[in-house]
Amino acid sequence: MRLLALDPSLTCTGWATFDAGKLDTFGSIITNKKADTEIRLQEITELLDDVMLGQGLTNAVIEIPAPGIYGRKRKGHDKYVTAVQVCKSVCWQRLGADKVFLVDAPTWKKTAKKQDTIMVVNAEHGLCLKKKDNDIADAIALGDWYLRDLKFRKLKADAGL
Repeated sequence: MRLLALDPSLTCTGWATFDAGKLDTFGSIITNKKADTEIRLQEITELLDDVMLGQGLTNAVIEIPAPGIYGRKRKGHDKYVTAVQVCKSVCWQRLGADKVFLVDAPTWKKTAKKQDTIMVVNAEHGLCLKKKDNDIADAIALGDWYLRDLKFRKLKADAGL
């Protein structure tokens, strides 16, 4: 299995690929903060398509918004949701909807803070990611979670649970 893990955002979308359960490549898609939202979404579409091209990906896991964001944060949240929709659409077109798994942060990340995620990813993969790389660290950690969860689901199924 070749997996793509995505931590979408309008500003910086972190991504990581895994081959046979091991981290392969990673990076980020950074858009121009001063550009209109539509232009930024087009940049995400094109750059994500470039990331996926020629990778031989079979599955994707994408972080989606947790329910219940209201008030002051709503405007930014709406843009975030739109960025997630764009990432989901590109993955569905390339892989098919049945190969794209959507999960909210509280499910995979629990209550871990950004710095905790970076520290764990660095330790598990021998990396030197910095605070500014939190989107990449989240994508890697999301992929790790998905692969562990997939193994757990298979073990349960094999055991008849």
